[in-house]
Amino acid sequence: MTQDATQNRKVSILLGVGIFILPFIFAWFTLRKGYSPLARGISFAWMIVFFLIPGTTQDNNSTTSTNSVASTSEVQQTAKPEEQEPAPVQIQYMQVSASEIFQAYDANEMAADQRYKGQPLEVTGTIESISSDFSDDAVVNLETGQMFMSVMATGNKDFNSQAVALSKGQRVTLLCEGGGEIAGSPVLRKCEVAQ
Repeated sequence: MTQDATQNRKVSILLGVGIFILPFIFAWFTLRKGYSPLARGISFAWMIVFFLIPGTTQDNNSTTSTNSVASTSEVQQTAKPEEQEPAPVQIQYMQVSASEIFQAYDANEMAADQRYKGQPLEVTGTIESISSDFSDDAVVNLETGQMFMSVMATGNKDFNSQAVALSKGQRVTLLCEGGGEIAGSPVLRKCEVAQ
């Protein structure tokens, strides 16, 4: 009699509510002895459906939001076509000679840093020498009017190819960023030869 009672267990109302609300927890209770294969099948089928419903809703929501974003961008494109491409930013270069930069750093490094360091500079000078640094990048040294002192200019790979075409004694204008001073020599970074 006890064995028949265990084999004919029915799903209670509380267990049914639990399976409906949190099937990933309560569906497993139907695996205990006494529950029919039909009760087990229904509870696990509901668990699978329960997990599929949020995914379907989320896919629909993402499709809807994608469509709304697309329609918004279409409206923006048709409404104001002149605002699509921003105008190129014109950099205002401070015009200075290599000897002026050297004299400023020679007089007061702190004041010269405030004036030139990190600033876009258009530097004109005569090439004293062209060499390469430890990573084989070009270094163009500009004359300062002082013996053994120069303004060092470095740049990127484009600058390397531009430096190949330069020669000692040539007058040149470089577009650079002020880089401070190293061992008494002013440094220019991110340089390119002005066209």
